[in-house]
Amino acid sequence: MRLVGAASAAIALALVGSAQAQPPGTAPLASDELLFEIRAVGTARSRADHVVVTLNYMAPGPTAPEARAAAVALCNRLRAIARGFGAEQVPIGLDPLSAGALADQVSTFGTPDEGAGSTEDRGRPPFTGTGMMRLRLRDATRFAELRTALEQAGAINIVGPVYQLVDDSAARREARLDALAKARADAEQFAGTQNMRVVRMVRFSEATDAQAEMMRMMMNQFGGRASGSPSQVETSVNVTVSFSLAPR
Repeated sequence: MRLVGAASAAIALALVGSAQAQPPGTAPLASDELLFEIRAVGTARSRADHVVVTLNYMAPGPTAPEARAAAVALCNRLRAIARGFGAEQVPIGLDPLSAGALADQVSTFGTPDEGAGSTEDRGRPPFTGTGMMRLRLRDATRFAELRTALEQAGAINIVGPVYQLVDDSAARREARLDALAKARADAEQFAGTQNMRVVRMVRFSEATDAQAEMMRMMMNQFGGRASGSPSQVETSVNVTVSFSLAPR
């Protein structure tokens, strides 16, 4: 049986009479009604309102403290350049504090033995300070200019632009309605194959478990799935809906 629409998540079907035990929170069914439960995924496409750029920076030094200080100074220069383009530093990953004290983000590596290693290595500073930065740029048209300025100042491994939404609540509302429409369409098609009709929606839930929330945050962090234009962001919502079915 082929179901209508893109409610492509696994279909969970539970057909039970009203006299049987019903899931908690489900409205009572009439004696001739059956329960149909389905999972669906809704999507919404929105124009991104900013882009995110991630970069690394490195600075050498004869000692670990000096390498660290040089890396912090370079980080400050990169931040100043970003501010000139209207960009701001934002947290890295899921850590809301990672855009805080810059010195705490810089690490150093190396060896105090300058005589170690090959002849080529002996002329290099033994320590290097490194760090990572993530920037949010509101005006995506200035990304190329920003990238050039950052690279000229010493930034390396620049990744981006990744298109995102600052606030995806409106997109999630639209995606939720899309998921409901898909679930309803599939319920009506199934009911038709059984010579039944959809009476009403009796229960609705949206995925809110830790795994689903982590996935949502990761999608938001890395821009979700672009669709159509690179500046379009796709937002998805997973729902489970129960409908009551009755004979025609």
